[in-house]
Amino acid sequence: MSSASDRFLIICGAEKAGTTSLYGYLATHPNVRPSIRKETDYFRSPHATLAGYRACFVMPEREGALCVESSPAYLAEAADVAPRLAAVVPQAHLVFILRDPVDRLRSAYRFYQSRLHVPADMDFGRFVSACLDAESGVFNPDIDRLKPWHQLAAARGRYERLLSAFDTHFAAAQRLLVPHAQLQSDPAWTTRAVARFAGLDPAHFQNTGFARENVSFAVRNRRIQRVAVKVNDSLEGLWRRYPELKRRLLSTYKRFNAKSLQEDALPTAVQERLDQYYQPTRQYMAAVARASAAPASHPPKPVAE
Repeated sequence: MSSASDRFLIICGAEKAGTTSLYGYLATHPNVRPSIRKETDYFRSPHATLAGYRACFVMPEREGALCVESSPAYLAEAADVAPRLAAVVPQAHLVFILRDPVDRLRSAYRFYQSRLHVPADMDFGRFVSACLDAESGVFNPDIDRLKPWHQLAAARGRYERLLSAFDTHFAAAQRLLVPHAQLQSDPAWTTRAVARFAGLDPAHFQNTGFARENVSFAVRNRRIQRVAVKVNDSLEGLWRRYPELKRRLLSTYKRFNAKSLQEDALPTAVQERLDQYYQPTRQYMAAVARASAAPASHPPKPVAE
């Protein structure tokens, strides 16, 4: 178990909801020790220890510094991850960014395409049908064309199911729900709110840059992209030290190997099926929005449950 001097802020998800951007903003704070890799995924292993987790963060250690990481797979695997977190870092503060589940799923699909994880001939409608059919046990030949992680893409948007595991293991004051729309519309205000939640001085974020990171895009040439993905992954430590360098190189790369994203519209029947699937999620998110209501002159407040 961690000591009182250990301070951790963990962005636990959701996937494709701005977790990379928020991590990048927080990592600029002088009293933050960011993780060596943005996604440590450390608690996806059943063998997690405090010593092992401490080693995931940038050294040297500063007295009272806040360790920050962002692993959206933690929310996706909540049933296993939540008790592991509670056993090793029970005093950690957890952040969850909630995005409209259909928008999140569409963004995930585009991201998987850019990473070459989805067959080039599988459009968004077929992808959604494969995910829903895989969960319900309906035969669909497209299911076997996806890896298990991608088959569960739709289920990772059922926040009301996933968050219950963290509700069980962490006090309400340690959990913060952040609307994705708020992070997009006012990243500075939202980042300061998260900083206050974690015990950081928010003044640092008055004039900090807030460029979005990890934005999905479509590729022209999949062979070139395959090489680019490998290079990007192997140099993550460099990108974390010099984020502006990555932005410039990525901008140059997109000029010759990116193309405009398609609308990725859904057939009516698939859209209706997906809306019904996410009805409980949207009801849950509406309740979160009501709980975080703020005066009209300010964005909605993140919700500490």
